[in-house]
Amino acid sequence: MKNKKILLVVSTFVLLLCLIVVSIIVMQKNNTTKQTTIMDMQSPTPVGEIHNNFSTETIASNQWYSSIYKTFPSQQMFAFPLAYQLSENGVGFSLPKVNKTSETIYGSYIEDFTVGLQNKVSKPAIRKIGNWSIDLQMNTITGKSIAFTLAQGVPSTTIYTNDEQIVLRFKEPYTIYNTTSDALGITIHGNNYILVFPANSTVTKNQKEIRINTKQLFVAALDKPENFTLFKNHANATITDTFVTWNTTEKNLEVTYEFIGKDMPLITLLPHQYENLKEKFEVFGTYQSLRGTLYLVTTKTFTTTLPLIIPDTTFTPLKAAHSDFRSALKEDYQKIMNDNQPDNGDYFLGAWYGKAANILLLLDAAGMKQEKQALLEKLEPKLLRSLNYFRYQKDKQSVIADKPEFGNENLNDHHFHYGYFIRTAAVLSQLDPTYKNKADKYITQLIGDIASTDRNATQFPFLRNFDVYEGHSWADGFANFGDGNNQESSSESIGAWYSVYLWAKTTGDIELEKTALYLYNTEINSTLYYWFGKNSMYTKPYNHAIGTIVWGGKIDFATWFSGETNMKYGIQILPITPGSFGYLGKLTNFTKYETDFYNSGGAINKEWGDLFVVLTSFYNPQKALTLKNQVIKSEENNPKSLFFYTLYRNNNQ
Repeated sequence: MKNKKILLVVSTFVLLLCLIVVSIIVMQKNNTTKQTTIMDMQSPTPVGEIHNNFSTETIASNQWYSSIYKTFPSQQMFAFPLAYQLSENGVGFSLPKVNKTSETIYGSYIEDFTVGLQNKVSKPAIRKIGNWSIDLQMNTITGKSIAFTLAQGVPSTTIYTNDEQIVLRFKEPYTIYNTTSDALGITIHGNNYILVFPANSTVTKNQKEIRINTKQLFVAALDKPENFTLFKNHANATITDTFVTWNTTEKNLEVTYEFIGKDMPLITLLPHQYENLKEKFEVFGTYQSLRGTLYLVTTKTFTTTLPLIIPDTTFTPLKAAHSDFRSALKEDYQKIMNDNQPDNGDYFLGAWYGKAANILLLLDAAGMKQEKQALLEKLEPKLLRSLNYFRYQKDKQSVIADKPEFGNENLNDHHFHYGYFIRTAAVLSQLDPTYKNKADKYITQLIGDIASTDRNATQFPFLRNFDVYEGHSWADGFANFGDGNNQESSSESIGAWYSVYLWAKTTGDIELEKTALYLYNTEINSTLYYWFGKNSMYTKPYNHAIGTIVWGGKIDFATWFSGETNMKYGIQILPITPGSFGYLGKLTNFTKYETDFYNSGGAINKEWGDLFVVLTSFYNPQKALTLKNQVIKSEENNPKSLFFYTLYRNNNQ
């Protein structure tokens, strides 16, 4: 009897298994033959259900969309090619046009329309955060919702709702350039859009609104009206997440970008991506943007490859004993030994340590062992005391200085500031291997704050300061400006990733080393494009060779702290470290920058003139030597001995 029961159970199980297999085969066959329509689109999760996963547990500050945490309506958010703003009317769309003056290039948000519901919606809730995308939901007081994913490089999004109608609102008249049973082409402000919806939807129009009875709507900005059908054919593609991976080989850095979702989306590649693709794509069109020409392709993934720059870990000895260098080094040594460090702020104290670390490495390179040991012993306990000035604040999910400067308490500039402390600890640990164990817990926390790669972490967000898609960092914690986020000092940003690399090398952390090389090399590449004009954006009437503050919505020839050209250029050069020698010589046609510097009022005999002489030495080293005596007042944290060292090293002396 027992055996019969077992036989019956087994037979039943086998029968059920066969039915399941047959069902799967039928479903697969249907999926291969069925034509996909707009009705097949599904929201990644049902509207009304908020994700509660790891990616929403940390505050994703210092990103292009970070204003959603602080303001409603949000500030304008620049995702290229589109820009967005979130308000009670829903999602605002803009396709910014590029306008130039002599000092600024604008790509400002000018709203074309909003997409929302019949009733007002609330501040967005975060459903998911990707590596360059964000999935949001906005609710009405009656429980109706819209959900959507906004992503950099994507000229479209799909709006999902549990309401009966989606409403487009216009402040100015629009025109219709194309219409089919399931799509509508509209033009406003000279920008062309396509709306794709189920064929059985009811569409009502007036000059202020378009109402569509649908639960999903595909909205895309076209590069040209002729691509109406192209976009319509890709309207079923959805993007639910974005993911970056990187790998270093002996000679190259490879970075892979993945758009996760259904079907094959239309995306755009920025200049620094397109020109460094490992494999080329067919280009269907282009957009003109503040970052230059964007290239329209269809793919779920692409990989870029760059020649790998491995920075020096220390200053190599000069070939000759230059008396002025050694004299300046002795003088700098005495000054730093007698100098009282700044109070326990974060930026100026960090820059002071950066100067001290440079002097320490120069003493080592010059063979001045006694002086090196004395300075090492002075700095080691001082740095440990200073590292105690930084504390993790759970409500901000960040490390904050006891006496914050430049908005440190608002999560501004952390990579700029903390890079100095990380590098100094690495230099001390290079020269005294016992020191790394004393500093490790502090430095690990500072690195976690600016460069965590743990996507499951709740203490710090993934790569807080780094914009994965644009390939550079952002400085403002919550992008609380009408022009989006911004970054001024490209060189301090590169310096931060060099500092992380140096700590990784010193401590033998191979994975951290790979991350640091990804950040260091990628930021260098994007700096060449978007600060130094490799994207061909810096043309008349803009009157300069570089941009010195890069924003989401504009580029300025300016600084936050000075109108002097010496400082506009200098903030893209300091601090000089062993890592600077890996990239400061990468500019093409240096004459263009030299001409701009002098024509714009730059002068070697003004404050910070030493920094431009340093830059000159990478391109015309003999000329730089003839300029060294014209420097009257150096940048405060660029020691004279380092100035001489750089000039002689670049002259191979």
